[in-house]
Amino acid sequence: KNLEVKDVHLGKRCFILGSGPSMKNIDLDKLKDEYVIVLNEFDRHLQFKSLKFVNHVVSDPFYFVEDKDTYFWERLKNKSDSASPNTVFFFHVKGKELVEKENLFAKNKVYYLSTHGIISDHFDFNIELDKNLPWPKNSLLSCLMIAVYMGFREIYLLGFEHSFLAIHIGPEQGKAKTFDH
Repeated sequence: KNLEVKDVHLGKRCFILGSGPSMKNIDLDKLKDEYVIVLNEFDRHLQFKSLKFVNHVVSDPFYFVEDKDTYFWERLKNKSDSASPNTVFFFHVKGKELVEKENLFAKNKVYYLSTHGIISDHFDFNIELDKNLPWPKNSLLSCLMIAVYMGFREIYLLGFEHSFLAIHIGPEQGKAKTFDH
């Protein structure tokens, strides 16, 4: 089924939106007519509903644990109940059985990603979503693989800053220093 999205947006641009602190300063209304890819909890953003062309990636298998008392289960149910019919979802394949059993996201197109192995320095970026993907280590890499597979040629990343990247061990003294952003 994933072959349906291969090169569907060939040559177009998209914005991949993270949940870093800079997102609170970005007016999502400016992206309302753009193709966007969001991940995990981004649907909690106050302006999320203004976006029209959304691909929502939830690649963390913990969302798909069928335990009615877990935070992830409640968030998954809420996503299903409140999702716009235009939203396309990409889930980890571990969620397929649960999504179908509970009839979640019935009004949406849903695709599944299967992972095996890890991304290494020798990774060949010829991504095929209908085959096993290397485990991406984080959701941003999943989003990038999806964007490339869908044919986007301009990919903009917004809201992916992390404070742990600001620490660096200085080679001259072996002490931590902070880089300016």
